[in-house]
Amino acid sequence: MSVHDAVNRSRHDVNRQALCGWLLVGFALAGFFDGIVLHQILQWHHLLSAFSPGSDLRFQVMSDGLFHLVMYLLLV
Repeated sequence: MSVHDAVNRSRHDVNRQALCGWLLVGFALAGFFDGIVLHQILQWHHLLSAFSPGSDLRFQVMSDGLFHLVMYLLLV
């Protein structure tokens, strides 16, 4: 293996790591948008409202909070 091949391989690894990082950041920001705009401001839906439509509102809000926590952890 030549030096040129090693450099190209390391660039590919760096590009793949950067892409994975940016995908996680984008997923987390989309989750924040969904959680803040759709769940809290507009109150259109909750995270688990499709699975249990007549469920307790406290359970729905708690599941939204856990969703926000997971999105925050992904962003960090």
